[in-house]
Amino acid sequence: MRQFRPRLAHVSEAIEVQPWCPDMGPPPRVRIYSPSHPPRLLVYTLSDWRLASVMARHDWPDRTIGLQLTIRLPVPELSSRDETFCRTYRWDARVMLVLSTGDPPVGIPRGGDLSRTPPRATSTRQPPAPHHAGGGAG
Repeated sequence: MRQFRPRLAHVSEAIEVQPWCPDMGPPPRVRIYSPSHPPRLLVYTLSDWRLASVMARHDWPDRTIGLQLTIRLPVPELSSRDETFCRTYRWDARVMLVLSTGDPPVGIPRGGDLSRTPPRATSTRQPPAPHHAGGGAG
């Protein structure tokens, strides 16, 4: 069976996001996804499409969206063998393709108001969206 490889027309690679620090202003709102059934993506980085699982979504005050991922990347010191890393990339539909949306985030998001939670994404051209808070349990 042939592996799916989306085609790129002169598109750059996924851009890594720096971790938040107090000098950056207000922190992003962070939603954590269940490790048992996280959203899954293909991410174009290091000149290849790589499978990744979303650990968390970071919604920055300037509306930038970061996705904290577990992703397998080559390690030159280990003969370029792939190892699993945690990386946070800025959402970019040109270099990220949502394969599955996974389970809703677990717990209450940090640093934000649940009433302003955007609706769940319905297109593969959108980042994994947080789910609306239910009426009771959280």
